[in-house]
Amino acid sequence: MGEQGLAQQGAMGGQQINPEMVMQVKQLLQQGVSPDELIQQGVPQEVVEMAIQQLQQEQAGQEQGPVTQAGQGLAGSNVPMM
Repeated sequence: MGEQGLAQQGAMGGQQINPEMVMQVKQLLQQGVSPDELIQQGVPQEVVEMAIQQLQQEQAGQEQGPVTQAGQGLAGSNVPMM
């Protein structure tokens, strides 16, 4: 059974993963819907996993983003003052 399930997921996965669906899943996850709930509602696990990955990447980017911008801003503001 497990092998068939994987084969079906793989066959369906190529067609079903569309960016819009991933975006919707990301929004639901941000609103506090659990990944398990989404999968129970029929969202392919691959889509849920992609959405989670993208959210994690965005959070990592947000943490790094302001730090590098602030660093560049300070360096930029120091140059004209000298």
